[in-house]
Amino acid sequence: MQEFKYGTIDVSEYPLVRLTTSGEKLVEEDIKEYFLALEEALNQFSGPYVSISNINKIFVDSETRIRVGRWSDKFIQRMNGRGLATVIVNENTISRMMLKGIMRVMKQPMEFKVVGSTAEAEKLAYKLLEEAGLEVTVPVS
Repeated sequence: MQEFKYGTIDVSEYPLVRLTTSGEKLVEEDIKEYFLALEEALNQFSGPYVSISNINKIFVDSETRIRVGRWSDKFIQRMNGRGLATVIVNENTISRMMLKGIMRVMKQPMEFKVVGSTAEAEKLAYKLLEEAGLEVTVPVS
């Protein structure tokens, strides 16, 4: 697992990718560093993946959301369709409802699902991977 000011990246279970965000107010360089590291980590593998993005209990100011959105769009384009889906974990019911509403209104370049717990996210991610005929490698602890 790699740790950054923006959050963490864990590709040890590829094609399941686990991401977290710190929720800190970040500058452009922090966000850029994270997305470039994510791209580098994913380029160690080939083929599609599903990511679980845990954004629990964080408030992100609008300026940071815009920066992250821009980098996210660039990242998705550079991954050239490899991302099957991102499952977003957010325990806050109101935030989850807002995210689901945004996802319905805005055209998304890949499938996004919003759930309330990590257990729900894992269940959905494993299902999506299975439907795509992909096997998850469980790390040895």
